[in-house]
Amino acid sequence: ESTYGDRDHPDRKETEKVFVESVQEAIDRGGHALLPCFAVGRSQEIIDVLNEYNINAPIYFDGMGQKVAEVYLKNPSYLKNPKFLKKALEKVQWVRNVKMRKAALKEPSIIVCTSGMMQGGSVYAYLPQVYNDKASKIILTGYQVKETPGKILLETGKLNLDGLSVTVKAGVERYDFSAHAGKEELFRAIRK
Repeated sequence: ESTYGDRDHPDRKETEKVFVESVQEAIDRGGHALLPCFAVGRSQEIIDVLNEYNINAPIYFDGMGQKVAEVYLKNPSYLKNPKFLKKALEKVQWVRNVKMRKAALKEPSIIVCTSGMMQGGSVYAYLPQVYNDKASKIILTGYQVKETPGKILLETGKLNLDGLSVTVKAGVERYDFSAHAGKEELFRAIRK
């Protein structure tokens, strides 16, 4: 494990606080907070964070992260705080069909979906309605590999939708929620 052996992550609690404030800002403006996340770990973690900070908006959960969450719930002994995750997942609306996707877009809402680098997944069910909305935000919560749609969006403000390059008017942000140890954590482990 040396992914971030050359640098430390920003303070986690501060990152969570700024992230939640940004999500709430989009809701307060009447928009959506579209959160494309990695299916394994990150989508469940983001739902945990939103629950912990008592975000004031409906939260919709879409994509492959649902199947991962079900596996987590069936194996609670492997989780740090299974009761907290279960409680958080019970509060969100699990998107099961197209009708529910449309419902998620009828009111200001938070949509936790896949894929984390925007290379496919349920995020594309929401992008056509969100990308052009100045009140909304697309908030990335993971590392973006070079030449992925998420990285291109961060660098250029553009997305490829149905073969067309479009300029995104929604806010675009990225927060460091890495699960990898940072430099100081790695050195601490080595010292022990």
